[in-house]
Amino acid sequence: MRLGLGDDIVKRVWKDQEAVLSRDLRQMTEFMVRGSYPICIGGVQRIILDEFMSHGLGKNLAWVGIDHIDDVGGGSNIVWAFDRAPHPNAAKLFANWLLTKEGQTIWSKHAFTNSRRLDVPPTAPHMMPTPGKKYLQNDAWDFVPELAKTQELAKAALN
Repeated sequence: MRLGLGDDIVKRVWKDQEAVLSRDLRQMTEFMVRGSYPICIGGVQRIILDEFMSHGLGKNLAWVGIDHIDDVGGGSNIVWAFDRAPHPNAAKLFANWLLTKEGQTIWSKHAFTNSRRLDVPPTAPHMMPTPGKKYLQNDAWDFVPELAKTQELAKAALN
């Protein structure tokens, strides 16, 4: 948001609006579903919201996009492997299978996310990128200085 709306947005959100911070996606989703807070920035996770909606809750929530402020990142869709694992070839075998059409079809279905493979149908159509649109890659190395600046502005706003 800072890159699209300017440095002042950090103070306007954190200080002026008395923002509440949580690292718990379930808690943030529940804050919204139960009406504890009217706005959530980046905290409502679709899979958790779908669970609440299956119980008849949260049907009054709507995603609101902000023009020219769209980002992408690896999130939790990253494969990790132990360094010096007892059976390193097993990890390589699994990772290679995971990248196949079959592996990506199964993964995207159970992770509720889309594959980058074009031959795997999307399981989350609302998350499909718009062709030709530029997205900020929020986990790229060249983004780290911007993240650090945003953190410093947030610290200053809260002091």
